[in-house]
Amino acid sequence: MNRYLTLGAILFAGACFTDMVPDSDRGSTSDSSEVTPPVPVEATSSGDTSSDETSGDSTSGDDPQPICGDGIQDPTEACDDGNLEPGDGCDASCQKEPRACAGGITTMGHDIERGIGVCKDRSDATCEQDFADLCASGWHLCSATEHVRLNDGVIIDLGNISAVGVIRCRSQGGSGHYTSHDFNVDGPDSCEIGSSRADCPTNLGCNEGIHAALCCAPIPTCGNGVVDDPLEECDDGNGDDLDGCSNACANRFGSGPHC
Repeated sequence: MNRYLTLGAILFAGACFTDMVPDSDRGSTSDSSEVTPPVPVEATSSGDTSSDETSGDSTSGDDPQPICGDGIQDPTEACDDGNLEPGDGCDASCQKEPRACAGGITTMGHDIERGIGVCKDRSDATCEQDFADLCASGWHLCSATEHVRLNDGVIIDLGNISAVGVIRCRSQGGSGHYTSHDFNVDGPDSCEIGSSRADCPTNLGCNEGIHAALCCAPIPTCGNGVVDDPLEECDDGNGDDLDGCSNACANRFGSGPHC
């Protein structure tokens, strides 16, 4: 009888001992074939494991934006003269604009709407008899009449030089320019600064290149044979620049000082 009791006690104690064994010490009952191995991440050539959407710079490879005023004409620019100054034929947005002076010539001042400006060759290399070349294409050297009618409200500082307009033949021979020493003052007609033109030549046409050209816009009615106020001094209906009335409708002979 005691033997049976002892055996029962042993079996009971073993069952209790089994229940006290921690789970971590028991054998795994899961099937290792059901475990999903980790998926390897493919590294990029630079070692960056991030996705293509985040690893690259979205702005890389874009064309540089054009810069107006850098002197380089980009496809979106109509011009680029290396500055942002208005009135020189290329405006601050690099679009072409009306101008009083020829390309490469300094504009000392102008009023495009009125049609007048002062143009200076900074190198002083242009002979005064050729000052019309300093004006923009189609523009001409102003007559005294044009200057007086167009300069109102236009402020241009000439400094120590003069602005010279149309070349007049002098009554005693030779020729000289209509000359303005102060752009904002309405002076009389004159032939003051000596010059030269084909029908009244002199040897004075290339010794005062320090001055500037007084340039005026074309007169739409010039050449119709009718003297139209307020800008025309004459109109003989032709384009002969060497007769009594120039092709800018200015008189060949002046009436003021030195004429």
